[in-house]
Amino acid sequence: MSTTPETPSGERKFEMTEEEVERMLRAADYGVLSLAADDEAYAIPMSFGYDGEGLYFVFRRPAERSRKLEFIEETDRAAFVISSVTTKHDWASVVVEGPVVPVRDEDWSALLESLDETAWFPSIFSETDPRQDFVGYYLVVERATGRKGGEFAFDG
Repeated sequence: MSTTPETPSGERKFEMTEEEVERMLRAADYGVLSLAADDEAYAIPMSFGYDGEGLYFVFRRPAERSRKLEFIEETDRAAFVISSVTTKHDWASVVVEGPVVPVRDEDWSALLESLDETAWFPSIFSETDPRQDFVGYYLVVERATGRKGGEFAFDG
C-alpha cells in the first residue's frame, strides 16, 4: 500500500509545492551539479549555499586547468539536483535549472554567508583569502521543481 497522497480523481500526486521546494533548498547541504560542453555531460557532487534566488558553489583554484572549470565555463544552462531518501516510499528530490555565472568580487561576502548556513566546508576559508585560492560560481534559479513520495517531510 502506498502512502503517496492522491488527488480527488484518485491519481497519485508526486509534485512538491513551492514552499516544500524552498524548504528543501534551504535545508540541504549538498547535491549534484550537472554541466555540459558540446555533446559531453559532467556531473559532480557539490556542497552549496542558497540565498533564496540562486545557488553558490566554490571550486578550489587549480594550479593548472581543471575539468570542472572547463565544463562550468562552457555550460550555458546547468542543473543541480538535491535528494533525500528515508525509505523506498518516502523520498524527495529537487531539480534547479539556470545559467551559471562567476561570482564578482563584491559578492564574496554573500557567497560566504550562504555557505556558512549549510555547506560542508565553510572552515576551508579560515586560513586563506577565498578570493585568491578559490573560484566562486552562482547558479541563477530560473526553474526549481520537486517531487516526493509518501508522506515525506524534509527536515534537512
